[in-house]
Amino acid sequence: MALKALIPDINKELNVEQRIELILDLTRRLELLDDLLTAARERRRMTDTELSLVEMTPMHC
Repeated sequence: MALKALIPDINKELNVEQRIELILDLTRRLELLDDLLTAARERRRMTDTELSLVEMTPMHC
């Protein structure tokens, strides 16, 4: 699916209020994406830390 299909066009047929609402909607989407990226990075950091701790822990047989 193309990214263009996910982003509505802000065209001349829309009135000012509709254009503003589209811009605000796109801004909210960007904020949600940023939140998702932040959460994914934090999970990755936690996983990397856990793996590092496991590697540093001496194995007792």
